[in-house]
Amino acid sequence: MASCTAQDVASSLGELVGRDEKIIAECLSICHNFNMSPDDLRWKLEAVSFSTNKNTPHSVLKNITLDSVLALKVQLQREVGREKKAQTRTSTVSANVNKTRTPAVLNRSIKLPGPAVSSGRTVVAQVKQEEVQVAGPSRVVFYGPKQDEKAKNQRAYRYMFEKQMERSENLDQMIDDAADIVRSYFKLDDIGDPGTTTDEDVVIVGRIFSDVDVEAEKLTESSLFLESSRMLSGGARIALKFHPALVIRNNIRGARGLGFFPGAIVALKGRNGGGGHFLVNEVLTLPVPNPTTPVSGENTMKVDPVESGAFSLIAACGPFTAYSDLSYTFLASLVEAAKKDKPSALLLVGPFVDANHPSIRVGDLDSTPVELFHEKIYSSIKSFLDASPGSIAILLPGVRDLLSNHAVYPQSELSRDLVKNDPRIHLIPNPSRFKINDVSFGACSVDVLFHLRKEEFLKLGREVDPVLPVHEDDVGTDVMANTCRHLLQQRSFYPIFPTPPGLAHEVNMDVSHSDGLRLVDGDNPNPPDVLILPSKLKHFVKMVHSTTVINASFLNRNTYALLKVAEGSGGMSSVKQRLSCEVVRLGE
Repeated sequence: MASCTAQDVASSLGELVGRDEKIIAECLSICHNFNMSPDDLRWKLEAVSFSTNKNTPHSVLKNITLDSVLALKVQLQREVGREKKAQTRTSTVSANVNKTRTPAVLNRSIKLPGPAVSSGRTVVAQVKQEEVQVAGPSRVVFYGPKQDEKAKNQRAYRYMFEKQMERSENLDQMIDDAADIVRSYFKLDDIGDPGTTTDEDVVIVGRIFSDVDVEAEKLTESSLFLESSRMLSGGARIALKFHPALVIRNNIRGARGLGFFPGAIVALKGRNGGGGHFLVNEVLTLPVPNPTTPVSGENTMKVDPVESGAFSLIAACGPFTAYSDLSYTFLASLVEAAKKDKPSALLLVGPFVDANHPSIRVGDLDSTPVELFHEKIYSSIKSFLDASPGSIAILLPGVRDLLSNHAVYPQSELSRDLVKNDPRIHLIPNPSRFKINDVSFGACSVDVLFHLRKEEFLKLGREVDPVLPVHEDDVGTDVMANTCRHLLQQRSFYPIFPTPPGLAHEVNMDVSHSDGLRLVDGDNPNPPDVLILPSKLKHFVKMVHSTTVINASFLNRNTYALLKVAEGSGGMSSVKQRLSCEVVRLGE
């Protein structure tokens, strides 16, 4: 923080230092010498003060002494010294390796990205711009989210800085986008206004909500309401009533009914007869995105040109340790299995250091979350990558992760400092769309399937013009497959709104940034080939339209997913024909 001044330090520390010029001068020196903001300095000083005054409760700590400042300075100098020693050892090892290996072995030179910006408080990750040597080329091509500064800053937005108008505009935009899809797919001239009395049937589009504001109440037919957008009908809200001979059009064959839940955007046909409700004669099921549209987007992490190449992937979802300890034995067992199978990619979905872990909640740990991550998680990932040259690791955070300063959904990726700038490890946001070779993936850490099952109300109706399954494995009578189908039809990783009251602590959702929850967007106009949705519900692998949906449960429940993709013959074989997937138990 070269531009930091004594006034900035005094303003940030405020009453903790008063007007003590010596303390302010020392604090300013620390900010300049260790590239630290005054806010970060305040948090570190408070931590040092509490560690040296353990019997002082937080509420009575009113000042920071010069001794605390000097103690912090010594601590930071020691940390810098340890880092320099570690860099020296790494440089020595690399030099010795270069003497014994031919230049062709170390043929990968990747420029690391710049500092990542987190949300809330300003935390700048100290990422050095340097060339990192990687032994051997990667066996796969990884296409991840855009990595330019603008894109990363958008993902690392500041939570609770949203404006009320932005929130309502985003909610309206979802309805308007769905209305465009309905108008085009069903070849309609116009979308009607649910609040206007009509003599003829009209098609309306809006969001489902319940008028019952009680946590224990689930959505029922008597509490079913619809709200439209301001563009379509001035934001009209109206109760829904269903005709006894209800027709459900365009649903998957054999489903017999359609699930409604708060936040679901629906298209309904019927009329407002002036009785204070809209009588629904027909439900027009939203179409699933076309799977034949080629995926576009910017490839920012390309390694080598590989088309339709064979690869394998292990996907595991946190928590990665038992609730009784922080030994991470489940992750260690997974890594040992990965060392034997040597998959091309290892996908780990957080939380990595779970804020809800009993030991962490009571403070029963001897290290910081970052130190715990490096000791138990990063070291295990690195040992796998060292044992399987050419493999990559992909890390997606969880909203309960103590490693992330962005505990909101959608959530930005972790800091590259956590993985020590290892170019073999790719960090992606939560949720995320990415590709490995020519296979597209979608993944998130939120248990959206459980939330949907808890909130869903099933309305039966007569099946008309059903959609034939793309594959024989896609059975309309499969309850879990139909739950997964909501995400594809709503084109969202989390289509529920508002978050269920009893589960709000699991999803700290920011509606004003709901673009980050889009399952289908301009860069990814087709549904993913593989959708990874960890859930406390029983693990499964199901085919939903053209998407293979995987619930591998959680690693501390002893399960993970193993995917194998065969090589395509001239690009003519579909992903479904080439893909095999199973949920595996550790030790099998």
